[in-house]
Formats: sequence, structure tokens, C-alpha cells
Amino acid sequence: MTPAAEPYAEVPGQLPHAWLRAYDLLAPGPMAPVPAGAAPLQFEVDGLKVKGVAAGDREGGRDAWVFFVEATGAPVPLQVEFWGESTAAPLSVATIAPEASLRRAGRLQGAAWYLAPVLGPQRRRVTRVRLGSSHHEVRLWVEPGTGQLRAEP
Repeated sequence: MTPAAEPYAEVPGQLPHAWLRAYDLLAPGPMAPVPAGAAPLQFEVDGLKVKGVAAGDREGGRDAWVFFVEATGAPVPLQVEFWGESTAAPLSVATIAPEASLRRAGRLQGAAWYLAPVLGPQRRRVTRVRLGSSHHEVRLWVEPGTGQLRAEP
């Protein structure tokens, strides 16, 4: 189990919003891409390349969110604002430290991507997120029938 891309085949059946990824160490291969089922993204904020986002059910009225990021230098915290229909104030604000991945920041440098996990609002209530100090906005919606998160940067 690891919070980062590894050069092995992914174990099948993992949820895209899992906070750790499992790989088959007996099946070396190319560096793992952002998992299928995650909404792909491609932009940079605060020295982090944001490559995808996924969210899924958790107990207690909150969802498990994970952002797939690559540090272009030393890993830095990712600022996230979750917004709903209202434009008055965000539903939730979080700063995700690199160590939230359960790996020291220095060991994340050079990874093709690593996980930035956070508990956030239920994805059905979130219409957009704003990321980084530049508040890069990404529109989000839940795909009918599958419940998967989709994004439009």
C-alpha cells in the first residue's frame, strides 16, 4: 500500500478515491497513471501539478476526497475550497499538507503523482473547487447512474 504512483500493475478493484493504492509487486510495469474513475485534470498551482480528483462516500455525512498531485519542486500544502450552489461562502476549506499522504514530504518529491486526501463535503453538494493561492476554479458534477465525480477545469 502506498500513497504514490509506483512502477507496478495496480491491484484491480480499487476505488478511485481510496487514500492508499495497492500494487502487485510481482508485476513490474510502467509508472501507474491516475486511476480510472478519477476525474482527470491538468493544471499547476503553487508548484503542484494537479492531475486528477476523486471522491466517494464516507460515514458521518462527509465524503473522502483525494487529489492526485505532482510536486514540481519540494512538495507544498494544497489549498482547497469546496463550493456549492451558493456564492456567499465555501462549504468547507482545507489545507492538505503533503504528509497527509502518510509519507514524509521529502519522499514524495520526484513521484509521478501522490495522493492529497481530505474529508470534505458530500460530493453531491459540491459544484466547484478552488485550488491553490490563485483559486484555480474547477467545475464538478456527479455523473448520473455511476455516481462518479466529473470535472471541467
